[in-house]
Amino acid sequence: MNDMVTPQLKRPIKGSDVPAKAVRMTSVPDDFPEPAMRWKNSAPEAINPYYNADGTLAFLITRFQAESGKAFLPYTLWLMPDRTLQWVIKGPGDNIPLFGLPEALKNPHKKVVIVEGEKCAVIMAECFPEYVTVTWCGGSNAIARTDFRPLAGREIIIFPDDDEAGRKATQQLSKQLTRIGAESVRIIDTGELAKQLGASQNTGFDAADCLVHDYQKVMVKALLEDKEMSGSTSTEANDPKEELVREVLKEFEIRPEFHEDFDLSLNGLLKEGVDKNGRPNTIFVASPILVLGRTRLSGKKVGWGFWVAVRNCLGEWTEVFVPAKLLADDGKELRALLADAGATVPNDRQGRLALMEYIGYAQNGPVIEMTNSPGWVGKAFALPDEVISESGIPVNVRLDLGSRSHLLTQSGTFEEWRELTTLAAPNSRAIFVLCAALAAPLLQPLGMSGGGFNLWGPSSRGKTTMAILAGSVWGGGGKDGFVQNWNSTKNGAEALISDHNDLFLPLDELTAVSPELAPELYYMLTNGQGKNRAHVDGTSAPRQSWKALVLSTGERTAAQQVTQGRGKAQMTGGLAVRMVDVPIECTPGQSLEDYKPYSSSREWVNHVKTHAQQHYGHAGRVFLRQLVKKLDANLTRVRKYKNDILLTLIEDDDDPQVQRVAEQFALVAAAGHLASDFGVLMASPNQIIAGVTSCYQGWKSQRGGGESEEKRLALRHLKRFFEAHGPTKFERLQRTNETKKERTDDFDIRDRCGYRELGEDDTWTYYVLPLAWDQEVCGAHSPELMADIARDAGALILGENGRAKKKVRLPDYPNGTRVYATRPDLL
Repeated sequence: MNDMVTPQLKRPIKGSDVPAKAVRMTSVPDDFPEPAMRWKNSAPEAINPYYNADGTLAFLITRFQAESGKAFLPYTLWLMPDRTLQWVIKGPGDNIPLFGLPEALKNPHKKVVIVEGEKCAVIMAECFPEYVTVTWCGGSNAIARTDFRPLAGREIIIFPDDDEAGRKATQQLSKQLTRIGAESVRIIDTGELAKQLGASQNTGFDAADCLVHDYQKVMVKALLEDKEMSGSTSTEANDPKEELVREVLKEFEIRPEFHEDFDLSLNGLLKEGVDKNGRPNTIFVASPILVLGRTRLSGKKVGWGFWVAVRNCLGEWTEVFVPAKLLADDGKELRALLADAGATVPNDRQGRLALMEYIGYAQNGPVIEMTNSPGWVGKAFALPDEVISESGIPVNVRLDLGSRSHLLTQSGTFEEWRELTTLAAPNSRAIFVLCAALAAPLLQPLGMSGGGFNLWGPSSRGKTTMAILAGSVWGGGGKDGFVQNWNSTKNGAEALISDHNDLFLPLDELTAVSPELAPELYYMLTNGQGKNRAHVDGTSAPRQSWKALVLSTGERTAAQQVTQGRGKAQMTGGLAVRMVDVPIECTPGQSLEDYKPYSSSREWVNHVKTHAQQHYGHAGRVFLRQLVKKLDANLTRVRKYKNDILLTLIEDDDDPQVQRVAEQFALVAAAGHLASDFGVLMASPNQIIAGVTSCYQGWKSQRGGGESEEKRLALRHLKRFFEAHGPTKFERLQRTNETKKERTDDFDIRDRCGYRELGEDDTWTYYVLPLAWDQEVCGAHSPELMADIARDAGALILGENGRAKKKVRLPDYPNGTRVYATRPDLL
């Protein structure tokens, strides 16, 4: 404001006189003088300053009292086109701060009382300093333009004026406070209080009127404390609907609205109508049902619906998410859905139509974003029983799994569970599976694909216990805690993995899946998409999608399971990077490096298994709450951890396939590092990185190095071919002179592939004919790839100018022919 002129005594102008290019200031400079305030030659009776959250003055509201009546004038500061600052008698616009905001922010644990008018707020605050008292500027018409967000998560008491305007304001306030996530909202029945104090009802009786005498203050204090007093009560005790409302508020923290054409109470939902003869009758619509809001599917999916609360015969409330399409036709599916939730539904035509009318006409309330799978919705993470969001601010997101069961449950305590992490810390396989469980929610925000690890090895090595330990991060309660079984159809596996979106899925007993189905499941579980399906009308149905991290256990490697089938399929490179085989044994015969304080590894395993089945479901939620507090900053930390760890895992000659797997291990280590920072894992970053690195080296060592899977398989195939068919498919030659070679076998060679010759150093050289190389020797592998592998190993004797095929004179080719001259011993 260095270029601004600051007028000292200039008289405020009217709002209608503000120039078009003037800009309202959101805060008033500290040293800026108050305006000259007059109304009908009267000085203001009271000046009420409104402050911003940062403590700066936002604007002034003044109250004037003259012989002709009273007036409230707002004074806001504006920047004029000539760069001067000018007070203007004009309202503050949108995002208006609350009167009393600094006190509310300073005392976050106090209950909040909302009254109408600054006078009432000042008196209430003086009488009851144990509460925070606030009000808003502009009457009921300005509620929507007021910023109530600082009251999110607070217990709130509304103390309205006893008149029609007060009741209208209360209704709007309830909606607004519900939207911003107030912990609870209670409404004082000012009319009943006025009656008990001998005042006239419906005349605007307010908080200031009932705080004149000490005995009145005692009655009001009892109301604020929600204590029962003869004649002094909240609205809930008088209106027959409010008993139902109180139950809903307690259960769902939302104040429902009522359809004016229906009568709703704890006895049920009724509607007045006429029968077929035109006589008045009462239509039974349903047992108590309330529409709390609307729903829509998250993302780009189409699908609106209704958020409905159903009360069953035991007095228990259940939330049901009703797709709007169920209101079509006669609503049979709608009634079935509500009945399954515990509602009593009508059988007659009038009742059925009335039920659909009651739900379908409900358009008010919050709009809830629905998701059918757990996981990320924006920056919030949806679980079946809670949505974890930034700073704990409630968001309008819900997860609806329908009737599908899940094991995302909790038992025991987080503190007891953490004891397991101290036992796991010095053991590479144990700390690895814990970190893998925590890595799953990081896939989506980091833009990484899903993946799988197969913990394999002999029986009785603790593989299932490791899976139970990892699963305890997220839940339990099943036969083996959170662990599921591989024994599944493709459709069943698709449904299972979809319900673990952005989560961890441990699967036990890999040998339970058929070898023919295994490759499809490897791809499906880690690729993140189900198969294409169609609606009844032939149109394409949305494909299920997910991102998840799978931990498999079994006595075979993932590759061995694939090759057990009748077709003898091969483990391709694509499969190998999707289901990564990690040996359970860190040293021969042992899966633990340190089983202290127990006397044997068996005792360690038994304790961990038992403890993990008693204390579970806490760590994942604690990790998510810490993660979303500062999501962007935490993701930056994870990326740095991952990149730093990746540099220690990758070697210069590693194939891109190996680098991709290394990136998965690096993510697991980075997730563990972050969990250690959060205090979720009682293990140091060095222990975590060492454990994950040990598992990575175990995988890399057993696969035979850093070559691609295709090259590894091709090399094995090439070696196996010569081992199996060397003497039977190649004619033996003996050199008779420098250029001539003759057959020495005294039998015919069937399915001949070429010739072999024993050198002076007792090593065989095989001369493979080109067609035999392509069709017999290479099998399903690329001939060019095979030649490259033999060349790289020094096992291919090259022709002139480095050609793969060398020209050699052979018995059937006296003038010479080009062959693949191969030394298998060098492979």
